[in-house]
Amino acid sequence: MSSHDQYHHYIPRFILRRFQVEKGDEQGDKQTKNRKKIGQKKSQKADQEVIHYFDLETSKLELRSLSKAYGMTNLYKDVQKIENANHLEERLARLENDVALITKRMHDALESGRHFEIERRQLEDLRKFLFIMHYRKATISSSYSDEGHPRNAPITRWIEQVKQTMGIDDQVGVWLYFLNFFLNTSHKAIVSRYHELHGGIYDNSGFRPPVGGSLEDYPSSDYAILAENYFLGIVEAADDTEFILSNNGFGIWEGTFFGEVPGVHKLYVISPRIALLLRNNMCKDGFFAASVDSHLFDIPLSPAQVNYAGGKQFVVADRQDVARVHQKLTQHRLSSKGDRDVFNFRIIKLTIEQTLTVNKFIMLNVTERDAITFRSKDAMVDTLLMYKHVFHPFAFRNRDQFATLLSKLMQRDGDENQSGGLAHGTRSTSDLDIANILDGHPPFSSNYDRAYHIHKINSDDEEWMETITFLAHLTLDTIDMLPNSQRQANARGKARIDPSVKLVETLPEAESDKVMSRMRGLVPPGRRMFANPALDEVFHETAIIGVLHWLAMNRRDVLDMLFPDIPLIEPTNTSETTEGMYGVQSPPSSTVGCLGCSSEQERENKTNDLSMPPSSSGHTNVFEGRKINESSCKQEGGRRQDSSNKGAGFSSRDGPSRIPSPGTESQCGPVSSTKPAVSPDRQYTRPFMDQSTPPFEWMKQLHDPSDAIGLINLLGFSLAMVLGAYSCIYCFIVYWKENLITFIALIIMRRFVGRPLSY
Repeated sequence: MSSHDQYHHYIPRFILRRFQVEKGDEQGDKQTKNRKKIGQKKSQKADQEVIHYFDLETSKLELRSLSKAYGMTNLYKDVQKIENANHLEERLARLENDVALITKRMHDALESGRHFEIERRQLEDLRKFLFIMHYRKATISSSYSDEGHPRNAPITRWIEQVKQTMGIDDQVGVWLYFLNFFLNTSHKAIVSRYHELHGGIYDNSGFRPPVGGSLEDYPSSDYAILAENYFLGIVEAADDTEFILSNNGFGIWEGTFFGEVPGVHKLYVISPRIALLLRNNMCKDGFFAASVDSHLFDIPLSPAQVNYAGGKQFVVADRQDVARVHQKLTQHRLSSKGDRDVFNFRIIKLTIEQTLTVNKFIMLNVTERDAITFRSKDAMVDTLLMYKHVFHPFAFRNRDQFATLLSKLMQRDGDENQSGGLAHGTRSTSDLDIANILDGHPPFSSNYDRAYHIHKINSDDEEWMETITFLAHLTLDTIDMLPNSQRQANARGKARIDPSVKLVETLPEAESDKVMSRMRGLVPPGRRMFANPALDEVFHETAIIGVLHWLAMNRRDVLDMLFPDIPLIEPTNTSETTEGMYGVQSPPSSTVGCLGCSSEQERENKTNDLSMPPSSSGHTNVFEGRKINESSCKQEGGRRQDSSNKGAGFSSRDGPSRIPSPGTESQCGPVSSTKPAVSPDRQYTRPFMDQSTPPFEWMKQLHDPSDAIGLINLLGFSLAMVLGAYSCIYCFIVYWKENLITFIALIIMRRFVGRPLSY
């Protein structure tokens, strides 16, 4: 490094110092522990400021000096400014000093009731700092203004205009130009520019800055969207836990609206104790809040309470008054008087689970070339143990490195496996099995076999099974839209739950290809998660197996309709009992009769004749609860066997009270414990639930009063559902009709087009 070169941090030192290793805990790799002493006192002091630094690219844990962590040489050097090439670094240092004082007051507030006050002027500095923390990253410098990047397609012409106008040849030059704009333009000026532009920078395809306008139009809007569309929340880590830090951990988005629109939260970790969580203003609206899919939405964030300078109040009297109040408030915020407004924040203390969830999203966004920093080894071990059980496509790209880190942290005094530590470079059994399968070990005869084994490994993971259930319902929706000529089953039919059903573990290659080919058009592939398309295809096939398993347990009729000529269900073991849909153990036989009854018709007449009067020569069949004449039994102690469904047999509609205890003998003899299995239709469904039954034909089968009562209950429940649906639709139309229009516009534009106030 020459005398003119400087090491520029993209994570400020005041944040890194919060993660500084405490004295007595300076234990890293041997090469770090035995580093050479530096002669000069200043260098010795700098070398004492060290942090735990785990490099995912090398899987090496070390104690790294703050002066050489999370930065690059000449990152902010502006070669076009010959008189002072480091002017951007100097301006960043002034902003960082101001924000360092703000964060110190936040930490002081943890000891004084968790209430934090800040004036608007200082809050604007904090807002600018948060935006720049995302913008200043080294990875952004080459992609933010790259006209060849697919994400920048809408602004390609604008980037070309900037280069031509300013005489800039490369992407880094454009990035530095606008970094200078953000640093030297006040928060109020940038936001004011955004309000002037709003509505003029959108076309039918979404956000598109107009060519020929000011060069600062696009960056002003990019800045103001974060400042105006999110309110600030301050959260504290739970006791005995800590937040972790990564070079990709500033501005991570989390959560979606309606499953499509991203950006419910933005996350910024500023110390092991405190993180700043920005929540989208649309969450204030009950309509949009109901659509949120987020793992952090249970954190009770609320906007700060504002004391306006001069005691001003901005109250909306009615809907017609919104525009007027909004205009007055905007004018106040952008005035010099607004600088004296005071914001009162309540710092939210998270639970252990919420703290680990924050760390989980930081780790999921870490790439193979990034790094992780932590302060407490014990807290990091807890986070790593949690991460072992996270099933997410992004988790596979760095699971091995984090397992190595866990191994290193659990070593004590040179013992690599003490306290249950993992051996170096190992990972959990399930992850190792999946990795081996993806590497081709062991080999499988078909893609079905490989996907089956991966699904089986992950079948205990709650997130994976929730995803499978969601995909299964999407698949049913797709099947339901097929022409009648292509389907014989109603995808909207009643589910028939049978948890004992298992898919076959293997299929020949020809049948496997047929199954996968048919299901690829029915099961959505989802977003691309891996750089290698082959891995995406493997996990799509694994999701297909999960959907097939779900259909086998819940919609056997749909599965049979899709593949009538391919046996996908494992044969049932006839010696085992099965668990019915009511959660009770039932014998696999659906009908039981007497061997003494000479014919099918005779058994039917005798067992179904409820009008037969009791006599001294008759007895009660305790299994079925009907009178049977002793003369129908040719021998005492005769055995029971299966008869047709017309006989006096047992079906699930008879209820659990009619099931004999194991080993119980009826007066016709003992009940056999090994009987052939019956069809699922008779075993798990009431007669009127059978889709194959003609309309109203099921009424002829109502021989038992309990069935009539069940029918009345069903009709009453249906009526209640209709009334409830009518009430919900009425309330929706009355209270949410305006929000519905907003939602439709949101989906069409796929952008946050509103201007809700953030503060």
